[in-house]
Amino acid sequence: MSDNVHAHEIQKFGSMAERWWDTQGEFKTLHAINPLRLQFIQQFTSIEAKRVLDVGCGGGILTEALAQKGARALGIDLSADLIDVAELHALETQTHTVDYQKISVEKLADEQPESFDFVTCMEMLEHVPDAGSVISACAKLVKPDGIFSFFSLPEGREGKNRYRGRIKKSAGVRIEIPLHDTSSSKCLSPETTT
Repeated sequence: MSDNVHAHEIQKFGSMAERWWDTQGEFKTLHAINPLRLQFIQQFTSIEAKRVLDVGCGGGILTEALAQKGARALGIDLSADLIDVAELHALETQTHTVDYQKISVEKLADEQPESFDFVTCMEMLEHVPDAGSVISACAKLVKPDGIFSFFSLPEGREGKNRYRGRIKKSAGVRIEIPLHDTSSSKCLSPETTT
């Protein structure tokens, strides 16, 4: 199976790895909204002592915060540069309940189905060729009665528009996705993802 990835996206974000944790740099907004991302997640589930997966973790901003809130967190990304930065930062902050792995979500789903209490995929779906494949893999990774959540901020002037969704796995999969993305070709309808 080939990875569900745009090579130029991996190169683009990997080239910024050294600046990922600069709270005043290019990722200032990610650092600023991270408390909101945690609040969003904690609306749906308690993460303390839970096995949590952060898909497309980048340099680990959210993954590390999840671990610091008590989760046993795993961050996955296809950029080796970003995984290296995330691991280094976790060492520097002595965050011991976080791990990182360079692996696709689809491959992890084949290796560890139904292994996570909570799976999150933040600001990543618009960066892959097949977002449906990512959603399917995340649904496969979630334990029965686990939760998957995703959030995406489209680039450009229309960035205030977003699509959000959550999936609760139990007696089937339910997906809620308000379609307000500026790029309708990258939006997924509930019909195409169930």
